Amino acid sequence: MSGKNPLTDPGGYASYGYVVGECLTQLGYEVDLLAFGERDEEVRTAAGRIRTFGSRTVPRRTEFFPFWCRRFAREIHAALGEAEQAVVHGVGPWSLAGVLAMRKNRRIKAVGSYFTTLRNEMFWLAKGVPINDYGLGPKARYQTAYLVVLLTLHPIERWALSRLETVFVHYEYTRKLLERELGLRGRNLVMIPYAIDLQPKAALNMIPAAPADHPFEVLTVCRQEPRKGINYLLRAYRLLLDRGVTFHATVVGSGALLEAHRKMTR
Repeated sequence: MSGKNPLTDPGGYASYGYVVGECLTQLGYEVDLLAFGERDEEVRTAAGRIRTFGSRTVPRRTEFFPFWCRRFAREIHAALGEAEQAVVHGVGPWSLAGVLAMRKNRRIKAVGSYFTTLRNEMFWLAKGVPINDYGLGPKARYQTAYLVVLLTLHPIERWALSRLETVFVHYEYTRKLLERELGLRGRNLVMIPYAIDLQPKAALNMIPAAPADHPFEVLTVCRQEPRKGINYLLRAYRLLLDRGVTFHATVVGSGALLEAHRKMTR
């Protein structure tokens, strides 16, 4: 479960789900990737069969994951057929679907990959919009969203996480977060570092230096949202310009704060 359709929707959950599906398909497993979409349909891809489900009443947004996960759980039961066992791998809060399916069928094992909790994510979104940079409107909007998540979605996510067979994480930060917030430890919490983290950082010294008279390039690729700290990046660029440093910078990515960052740049 990735929530969003990786073929049409942006975001880390969808991209991660597609890559996991692609790897499992290459290893010989039969993969079904479940997501919401405009309509009920199936598409064969390198990541397996992507199955999307539409709804006239439930908005296609992550905040409504409890409603979508109930639908996904029903579809999992319908698709299981005579299979002896199925592993339901949820990305982030979408792991709830696997837990709901597992509670009704012992042939199902539910696992999840986690990067952060909804509570932690919304906390930093609210903290990342200082009023002096973005005004009162965005601050109030994100702060309200944090309180809503804290009172409604966080208890649901906490319940689901505590019932997963295994939770996979890729960052030390995430491991400590889940240990601190949810008490997950031991076999229930498995850390698999990204390959790039296993490479010696000394390899960076092998990159040849640019000529002294050549302006260096700075490229940033990310969503334009509070946690990325683009406002701090732009202030750092201003400091470099004031110190006479010659450079060319590019920020790539869409998002809710794109226009605010363009205005800040001007």
